[in-house]
This record gives sequence, C-alpha cells and structure tokens, in this order.
Amino acid sequence: MRLGPAPETRPRDALKVKTRSPFLGATAVNLSPAVVEELQLDMPAQAQGDGVIIAQAYSPAQPSAANQVFVKDYRAQYKKDPPQFAAQAYAGVQVLRAAVAMGKGTSATAVQRGLGRIVSTKTVLGTIRFPGSSREAAYPATVQQVAGGKLVLAP
Repeated sequence: MRLGPAPETRPRDALKVKTRSPFLGATAVNLSPAVVEELQLDMPAQAQGDGVIIAQAYSPAQPSAANQVFVKDYRAQYKKDPPQFAAQAYAGVQVLRAAVAMGKGTSATAVQRGLGRIVSTKTVLGTIRFPGSSREAAYPATVQQVAGGKLVLAP
C-alpha cells in the first residue's frame, strides 16, 4: 500500500497548480500549524485559504435559538466567541440535565437510568441522538468555508 503525501502539503500543492476544486480540510482546531500557516487562516487580509471547506463539530454562527442564547451569554462573560470545546462541554451538561430529568433524580443510579432512557435531546450543538444499542451520541456536523480569511457557514 502506498500512502499519499502528508496533509500539510495539500494546500500548497493546490495553490501551485491553481486548481479550481475546493480543498477539504480537517476540523479547524485539528489543523496542523503548517496548514494553518499555509492557508493564513489567522490573517483576514490574506485570502489564500478562501474556498477551503471544513467540517466541524460546532460553530457560533449556527442559527438555532439555543445556540444563539449560549453565544450571547458566553460573549457577555468572556468577551469572545465560544470555542468548540466550550460548546461541547455545555452540551454535555445539557445531556446530563436531561438524564437527571428522565431518571427522576441525581443519584448515580437515577442518572444512569436517565441516560439509558434518552433517545434525543436538544443542545447547543443541535439535537443529540443516541441511536441503537451502542448509545454513541450522534449530532449534526457544521460545515464551514474559509471566506476572506474567516470561517463562515458554508452555503
């Protein structure tokens, strides 16, 4: 088996050949420093990364009412947009709150019972579902695109 070039070389290669195909990136928080530097994602004046499409677990731009309340409260407290990990942690607490309600108590047994009863619950990430017997959480990804050096929701 032959592996392709390291992911760090892809944006540079695409820019050299002037391809019109969109570049699909990893989640922005997992991009290697070399890719971030190459795409100049932190420099809005540089549009070299424009068109890069990135799937992420979260975006403050998600339009749901629950997310917009979370973003407003987070900005008021911290004076910046919430990062993905803050939203995921908050969603975890929302799932725990649903488990307490479904299990009718806060004891370990009640919470475990409640977690087993949750089929889906609304969170800042969207509706989290627990399909099948695996009980692995599933929720919609956010697809973003680099435009003008910034991440925006993809059309």
